Amino acid sequence: MLVERITVDRRMSARNETISTTEFETRLPYLCVTRQGGGLPRKRRDLHIVLRSVALLLDRAVNYTETGLNTALRRWLEQVGYNYRLDHVTLRRSLVDHGYLRRDPAGTRYRVASKHDDMFDPMIESLDPVFIIEEAMARREAKRKAFLSSNKASKEASKRS
Repeated sequence: MLVERITVDRRMSARNETISTTEFETRLPYLCVTRQGGGLPRKRRDLHIVLRSVALLLDRAVNYTETGLNTALRRWLEQVGYNYRLDHVTLRRSLVDHGYLRRDPAGTRYRVASKHDDMFDPMIESLDPVFIIEEAMARREAKRKAFLSSNKASKEASKRS
C-alpha cells in the first residue's frame, strides 16, 4: 500500500512540475513532427505544450479580430502543427476552452490569456516554435541522409566482396 501511495504521489508531483524550456524544445518536435495525424494530444502536459506553442506566435498586446486570429492560427497549422488533422476553428476553440485565449463578451475579439503562465518556465516566452520545428526537420533530414549514405556505402562494399 505504501509503495502504491508513493507512486501516485510521484505522478501527481510530475504533473504539477513546471514545463522547462528543455522539455518544451524536446516535446514540441515530437508532438508536431514525429507523431502522426489525429487531433490534439490527450495527455494534459503535451496538450499544454502544443497550445502554448500556438500562443507564443501571437502578440499578447494585440486584440485580435476573428479574421486576424484565424490567419495566425492557419500559419501555425502550416508551419508548426502540419501533422494535426484539425482546422483553425477547432484550434481556436481549444485555445479558448483551455484558457490560452480570452474572448470578449461580444465574441468578436480575442486576446492571449496568461492563465497557464505558471505552468511554464518564463524563458519559454523567448522561444520560437517555428524555429524549433525547422531545426527538428533539419536534424531529421541530416539523419536520413546519413543513413542513406551509410546504407549505400555498405551495399557498394558488399558488391566488391
